[in-house]
Amino acid sequence: MKTRRTVSVSRQASGAIPSPAAVVSRAPRRGAGAAPRECAASGTRQGRAQAGISCARPVVKSARKLDVSRIHCGLDFVKVSLWLEWSEDSHFLERLELRKQYMQQTKSDELAPISAGGMDWNLARTGAKYYAYRLLVGDVALLLSRDGGSGGDIPSARLEIGSLTSQTDLLATLVRVRHFLKDVGAKIVREHVGELHLAADFIGVDIRNLGLFDQNRWISKARHFTSHYEFREFTGCQLGRGDFVLRCYDKVRLLKEEHHKQSVFAGLWGVEKFDELPVTRVEFQLRRPVLKQFQLECEGFALGAVDTVLNSLASIWRYCSGVWARFADAAVDRVNKNQLRTKLSAFWRKVKSVSWVDLFQFERKSTPVRKDEERLRRQAVGLLMSIAAFHVEDVYDLPATLKEMLRFVREDVTDFQDRNEGEFVSRMMIKRNAALLEV
Repeated sequence: MKTRRTVSVSRQASGAIPSPAAVVSRAPRRGAGAAPRECAASGTRQGRAQAGISCARPVVKSARKLDVSRIHCGLDFVKVSLWLEWSEDSHFLERLELRKQYMQQTKSDELAPISAGGMDWNLARTGAKYYAYRLLVGDVALLLSRDGGSGGDIPSARLEIGSLTSQTDLLATLVRVRHFLKDVGAKIVREHVGELHLAADFIGVDIRNLGLFDQNRWISKARHFTSHYEFREFTGCQLGRGDFVLRCYDKVRLLKEEHHKQSVFAGLWGVEKFDELPVTRVEFQLRRPVLKQFQLECEGFALGAVDTVLNSLASIWRYCSGVWARFADAAVDRVNKNQLRTKLSAFWRKVKSVSWVDLFQFERKSTPVRKDEERLRRQAVGLLMSIAAFHVEDVYDLPATLKEMLRFVREDVTDFQDRNEGEFVSRMMIKRNAALLEV
């Protein structure tokens, strides 16, 4: 008969390992932004060792000095599955169906603006698997099924929150969407987190100097390892596939292709320009099959509800960076199966020490821009200069050039609005919903 071993983490306050009797039977309910004090999470897998991770902050031993200017951590993607129960007097799904049929019959634009429940959305012409309707605003997507039933294994709705909103307005967006569903006649019967990306950005750390490409220095439960290069230059690596994945990569290089995110991350990192300093990102991707294996000992149920998961980020990160994957200071001796005492690299000790306490205790000051406004303005100026060149004789006459540019804009925009005011307003609403998410 196989026995299960439990690797317990000592509490920082007392240094003693709590006995099962000392664990509170039920922890007090806490807000979404607070970290639980007494709960401990365990990643369990049938027939294997049980890895225990407590919610107390770990004791990090002194590490070799590593030049890390700042560390920014946050969620980079969140997917929530919802089971809804629609009221009998709600006609919101019928409204979506009529609007979608009209779009498909008339072969109109791919998106159509729709306002309901105090929110402005863009309704897509096409749906997704299991979901007939896709509502979009900024980098947030709400998918709804046609039947709207709350029973069965397939959720009746799915909420996907992208990188920018997850990093800046996650809690406010969750609250706003919940209020929206309530206003349109939908009651949330059950919810669980289907996918979660935890990311830590190490500002001032160049990934090329860390040796992460060396597979012999990795200690991981993952079966797959992939390193990525661009023009023979190391840009990142990936451990695992599918439900449990670790990615380490050059975030600045990635942002060079995502212009609309550059100003947002520059503000999060506290720099003037996004490429002012090198930034190495460590990101763990966990999907539902993995999240179900984490169990709260003080609660007695698996991680599922959104608030419970957000309260357990420190424990999840501790298991990911301290048990599931570690990076050693030198090549690992694979003959010695006990690798618990393997000396970790200075960088990975920084990774393990990332604090997720008070992650959501902040207040947004302004509406984050989802599209690169500066880049669009440069494009607009270039187009106006090309048009004005047909009419301006003296290229040094700036007042005349500006006069011609304003004349084109005024005449064309006014003409469009006069010819079809409804189409003009509809397009402006679509573009505004795609550019901004007000919470």
